[in-house]
Amino acid sequence: MVQSSAKRVREATLQGNRLVYAVLVGALFLWAGGASVYAADSSSDLDDFAKQAHDAAVKASGRTEHKDAEDAAMSAVKAKDKKKPQVVIVSDAASEEKPQKSWNLTFGYSLSHNIDRARPSVGNNIFVEPSVILPYKINLMIHLGLSISTDYPGSTKGSRNTTDTYVDMEPLLVSLGHKFDIDKKYTGFAITLKVDQLVPAISKYTGLKDHWYYSIKPSVGLSMTKWGFTLVNSTFFQKNAHKYTTTRLRDEDSGSYFDTPLNSFSLGNITALRYKFWKMDVGVAAGYIVGWRYNWSQQGNRIGNAKYSADAGIDLTDALNLSAAVETSGPERRNGGFQSDRLTPLNGQFTQFALTLTYTF
Repeated sequence: MVQSSAKRVREATLQGNRLVYAVLVGALFLWAGGASVYAADSSSDLDDFAKQAHDAAVKASGRTEHKDAEDAAMSAVKAKDKKKPQVVIVSDAASEEKPQKSWNLTFGYSLSHNIDRARPSVGNNIFVEPSVILPYKINLMIHLGLSISTDYPGSTKGSRNTTDTYVDMEPLLVSLGHKFDIDKKYTGFAITLKVDQLVPAISKYTGLKDHWYYSIKPSVGLSMTKWGFTLVNSTFFQKNAHKYTTTRLRDEDSGSYFDTPLNSFSLGNITALRYKFWKMDVGVAAGYIVGWRYNWSQQGNRIGNAKYSADAGIDLTDALNLSAAVETSGPERRNGGFQSDRLTPLNGQFTQFALTLTYTF
């Protein structure tokens, strides 16, 4: 009885211990499983954080590399731009302006006819004009011409009744000039200084006949250019060198010869207005010249001459030009110096028309 009770006690104790062991094992198992789950979760979180950190680092690294690449590219472009030559933008007007040539060669032919019915005449002139720009923008121009003139019988009473033809060289002209641009922007004001030298001795009629050897003619020109108009006023002084103080002329009516005094020097002023448009150029001019002779004569030692002209020209091509002109030039007082006897434009006795064709290289 006592043994069975003890046995039941031991079995109960053993079952209690087994239950405790089972609870402890289960608790241990549960703790181990939770720990492993927590560890797995913590490892996952760490992996995610590491991945995010890595991605952020990669992105940051990528941005840095991209920025460095941009900076390097910009530096390369700037360096390349520095090596490029500077481009200067020129205005249309400046780009279209043609550079001025340093030389020109002009050939010309002029046909002239006067309107004096008592002394009709026709002139043919062939000339060449080379010009070159010297240092300091000094322009040198030379004019050399050949004239063939024919005087025909007149159609009025007492007029000439013979036909005479003259072939002669024109006086050699050597001209030096320089233009000073004072105000190009607003008024186009300029001053032109020029010195002309004439060598008439190569001419049989105007040179050798009058023993006219040499002349020098300095001049000062004031000009203003605006809106296609050019206004010019030129004053000149001319000094002549003759062998004699007079020359012998032949009277056409009587056929006899008489002496007429020559001019020692002269002073003149000419004003001209020109207008240039399209390919055309038109102009008018008027001037007055006073000449002083070597010695006194019956007409005095001073004589005045008036001059009026008008012309119009057109550029047929860039090199070819055709112009027409009318000019009245003669003594200020035609007969005896009366006040009403002044020379006027288109006076029949002292007016001639001319057509001129020039070609410039």
